[in-house]
Amino acid sequence: MLPLSVGIALFSQSIITLLYGTVYNASASVLAIHVFSNIPVALGVAQGIWIINEAKNTLSLSKTVIGAISNVLLNLLLIPKYGALGAASATVCSQMIAAVVSNIFLDPAIFKKQIISIAGWQK
Repeated sequence: MLPLSVGIALFSQSIITLLYGTVYNASASVLAIHVFSNIPVALGVAQGIWIINEAKNTLSLSKTVIGAISNVLLNLLLIPKYGALGAASATVCSQMIAAVVSNIFLDPAIFKKQIISIAGWQK
């Protein structure tokens, strides 16, 4: 996911121009930030399958609530000053908080596996 996100971020201007025309070029910087939400989303989806298999529904609820609260708070802080870039940044940060950072407290074993996965380390 990381190489794909970096590639899209680097070529966001060209992608936006190709798909939507030069009228929407200002949105390229938003895409360049927002594309990085793919990483925590992918980790969250993988963990979601594990949560269902292990019947840990309260863990899923906790992570969802943490993500929602962090997203609202970050939007309140970032949108007035940074606009759409703030909204994109808030999305990436809240996804990371919900999918990865919350595991520091909710499930440290999963957090360790996620960090190993992000870093590309081998066991």
